[in-house]
Amino acid sequence: MADRERHIAYEDRPARPKRIPPPVDGAQLLRLAQDYVGRFWGPAASLRRVLLRHAQRSVRDHGSDAGQLQREMEGIIAMMVEAGAVNDRRFAELRAATLAERGVSQRMVAQRLRQRGIAGEDVDHAIAELKGGGGDLAAARNLVQRRKLGHLRPPEERKLSRDKDLAVLLRGGFGFDTAKKALAGPQED
Repeated sequence: MADRERHIAYEDRPARPKRIPPPVDGAQLLRLAQDYVGRFWGPAASLRRVLLRHAQRSVRDHGSDAGQLQREMEGIIAMMVEAGAVNDRRFAELRAATLAERGVSQRMVAQRLRQRGIAGEDVDHAIAELKGGGGDLAAARNLVQRRKLGHLRPPEERKLSRDKDLAVLLRGGFGFDTAKKALAGPQED
């Protein structure tokens, strides 16, 4: 019984005080940006999101000057872009190539790049680079290869699975003709 009395129930424990991070200034934002760029490779929009989150927290918790932090943040991002640590066009090219290798259509690649905050001209440039490498048909064939669809299925399953395989490619953003060619195999261009 004495052991029970010594233990405090979880609900009765005092709440741990919330830790408030120190206020952020320009030098702190620069360190945060350097750490982020050193760990992750992404577009300027991702870096802006990270810095903005820290700046907003500082404004909320300490009443920091939001305008001053915003100006410093934009200067830091511009400096990172100028130094080449952040390059949206190169990121878009490499991300688009990676997605195409995985079997993602150009339409879906463009959508995903825009979701990451890449500017329209960089997205268009990345899609143009993909078209030079075979375009949607090559990406569709990569998806067929990866998922073992169409001509890669055992012969007895091909006819039964044709509509399902076609649906997989159509949901992936490929056109009907492209999907049919990819499922037929490499002999039909």
